[in-house]
Amino acid sequence: MSRIAVFGGTGYLASLIKNQGNVKKNKYIFFSRKKNSTNFIKYLSLKKNLNNLKNFDFVIHLAGPDQDQLIRNERLIEKKNQITSIICDLCIVHNIKLIYVSSMQVYKDYGKNNLSINSKINIKNSYSKLHHESEKIIKFKFLNHKGMFTILRIGNVFGFKKYEKLRGIKNNIIHNLCILALKKKNFLIKNGSIQRSFVPSKIFVETINFVIKKKFFKKLNIKYCL
Repeated sequence: MSRIAVFGGTGYLASLIKNQGNVKKNKYIFFSRKKNSTNFIKYLSLKKNLNNLKNFDFVIHLAGPDQDQLIRNERLIEKKNQITSIICDLCIVHNIKLIYVSSMQVYKDYGKNNLSINSKINIKNSYSKLHHESEKIIKFKFLNHKGMFTILRIGNVFGFKKYEKLRGIKNNIIHNLCILALKKKNFLIKNGSIQRSFVPSKIFVETINFVIKKKFFKKLNIKYCL
């Protein structure tokens, strides 16, 4: 049984992993900066003693601000960079494999044209910048440590196994459309030309489990788009 630390453990994506309802072949521990969480953690203080989390096989890095938080405070990008750097140090010191969940929004033409793994990066949007800078930190930190990380660039994940009252859940485009359909019996698509990549929650969880089971960390820089 693998031991897996999930950072950002009270967010939407973490809730999907937590409530997957699968046979417990792995032991997930969910860490969060929220003081009322079961495993409260101060990410920036972790640097002082990396031994506190040495007994894990994998780390799933989901920690960081959402788009609304970035609009209010773009300086959160710097804080996310610090957290990513510390998590990388933890993994390197204790030989822990890292899974970083990035976003398809790092691409300049996301929502406009078809994309490939080598499509141009959007450096102007703060949310795109947030994820792209974390990716760069990971690649730099693991430069001399091959086969220790994978990066998943995902689209809009939707659905859930168990409903939790998560803040901002209505900001998820599919969830919001469903809420509007139930409440108002209709919904309006303002711009039908915008493209989106939608990922069912089941596929997201299965992908995470697949990476862990198959130890899909074979190259220096692995990026997969969902």
